[in-house]
Amino acid sequence: TANHYRNAVKSFAKWLYDTHRVREVLLRGVAGYNVKEDPRHERRTVSVDELRRLIEAAGVPLRAMVLLGLNAGFGNNDVASLPLSALDLEKGWLNFTRPKTGIARRCPLWPETVAALREAERIVTEWISQGRLAVTIGSDRQLTRLDRFDPSARLILLVPHLVGDQL
Repeated sequence: TANHYRNAVKSFAKWLYDTHRVREVLLRGVAGYNVKEDPRHERRTVSVDELRRLIEAAGVPLRAMVLLGLNAGFGNNDVASLPLSALDLEKGWLNFTRPKTGIARRCPLWPETVAALREAERIVTEWISQGRLAVTIGSDRQLTRLDRFDPSARLILLVPHLVGDQL
């Protein structure tokens, strides 16, 4: 926490003074963090209506990500690191070991989520066929240009506009 780190730094500063490494006590006036004034405590639950509006307003790939997050309880990193091989769209299931915790997840997918994922795959395929730059990043961090949708890719980046022709 912020106060924990503050106390550690102040203790170090006091040690510097006590061992005559500095001439005056440093950080004497640094106040503690007031937890009661933390704006994060003012969070509120998002309403169902707000979620519906968010999903309706999102573009195709983003809609799939939002629905996947809501459906499976995924955060940003979970969605970003999800390999397509973890999705069984025919049976409507997700099988995925969460990288952060190593805990395996098996989750039924809502029909809306499956439809959004299929639409996102269709749109990405269409964009690639139109010549938009699409790259995948390998485990060696090398970029490889895609000329078609690759369901085995761990991550596909779409670049809407490219200046030059270096890739």
